[in-house]
Amino acid sequence: MKTIIGNWKLNKTPLEAKNDIKTIFDYSSEKKINSSVFIAPPHPYLGYLSDIYPQYSSQILSQNSQEFLKGAYTGHISPKMLHDMKVKGSLVGHSECRYMNTDEGISHTLSSLEEESLLCVLCIGESLEEKKSNQGLKKLTHQIKTNISHTPLKGKLMIAYEPIWAIGTGLTASLEEIQNTLEHISKVLSEKSLNVPLIYGGSVDENNISEICSLPKVDGVLVGGKSLDPQYFIKMIQKLL
Repeated sequence: MKTIIGNWKLNKTPLEAKNDIKTIFDYSSEKKINSSVFIAPPHPYLGYLSDIYPQYSSQILSQNSQEFLKGAYTGHISPKMLHDMKVKGSLVGHSECRYMNTDEGISHTLSSLEEESLLCVLCIGESLEEKKSNQGLKKLTHQIKTNISHTPLKGKLMIAYEPIWAIGTGLTASLEEIQNTLEHISKVLSEKSLNVPLIYGGSVDENNISEICSLPKVDGVLVGGKSLDPQYFIKMIQKLL
């Protein structure tokens, strides 16, 4: 079973989150695939959902985390807080959050998450301009080398390749582009003696998930808007069974 992560972004009321996450995780529990299905709800719901569904807390991810464990950092959430809320881990470096972080800061965030024994899903990706100017692979190489430069990586790490130009646009990288890019990412990681799961994100839906996950280098997918409807998301999960 491949990994599938639903990123709810800034969506859902508390009641919707409560009902929808139960629908999804009850299904994954029934199919005995809990270790492969994750949801990243909005930050205010993390502790709430973990408390009411403690049996599913290990399937809940934060959408972002900062390097700091505590202090005068208004609006941030720390790996220590995530640990105390008993969630599984966090996305880090998503393109919609990178304006809040430097590459150096993301590297320290990975280290802080590891100190708390939390999963880190490091998101990397190139812009349309970088793609068109043939700078995409160079950008990904830079992100990998700077974002994990200070991380011992004894803990859990997953890398999500999300081309920025494909997020929420309806555009999807071709299967050849996905495979070639993940092969490049694997090569860069091997230079650091790292072998970690690689997942793809960017307008993944029910119609393309099977083909994408059939690629040799793809260990799973990161799903955005299509994860908001629990029944639709379950259909996507079924494609991976």
